[in-house]
Amino acid sequence: MLTNNLKEALREIDNLISLTQSDIEDIKQANHESLFSKAKLKGELINLFEAKKSAVDREILRVVNENNNPNNRLEDILSEDEKDLIEGLKIKLTDLKELNKHYARLVLGVSEFYNSLLEKVLPTEMEGYNKVVKSSNSYLHLKV
Repeated sequence: MLTNNLKEALREIDNLISLTQSDIEDIKQANHESLFSKAKLKGELINLFEAKKSAVDREILRVVNENNNPNNRLEDILSEDEKDLIEGLKIKLTDLKELNKHYARLVLGVSEFYNSLLEKVLPTEMEGYNKVVKSSNSYLHLKV
């Protein structure tokens, strides 16, 4: 059962990695609608992974509890296949973390770009902790 849960968790991580790589390409191509349309799917994949991870944690706890010798380490209890799958999970999680850092840098750059454009079109000033549009010297004039 532990092996099954580990394989499913790896599959979910692979899906998240693939989706994040797709998001990176979409942001580079300014395909924002595709990005926004995948946000819900990404949230669902994260929830699926978290559920699989919880199942893995429960199975590891069960295996440890079934082994009555408290001197045994986890590495001594698990099979080689299970240890390999856990190591693969660690590697893929590290890969996903690096991809997400790269994606976050791209998102921040795009956000700064759009915020600077908005500031040029609608200059703002701080009133306490709030930004408000300057009423005088505005570059935007509306005709009603």
